[in-house]
Amino acid sequence: KSCHSEEMKEFRVNKTDMTKTLQGPKSQRRNNSVCISDMTKTLQGIKSAHREEITEVEFSKEDSCHHVF
Repeated sequence: KSCHSEEMKEFRVNKTDMTKTLQGPKSQRRNNSVCISDMTKTLQGIKSAHREEITEVEFSKEDSCHHVF
């Protein structure tokens, strides 16, 4: 149990450090928000591409199942 609590402490520290880094100086906040929105768009694009890949995989699995049965 002691090990687990230690890990949680470290995680909390890392989280606060990351938050501070993301916030940064007020002058940079606008640039950060733009970058974050761009990243979100990129991530969404990856997700949509992933969905197509997953559906293709599911279809191929169904075909193989049909062949087996």
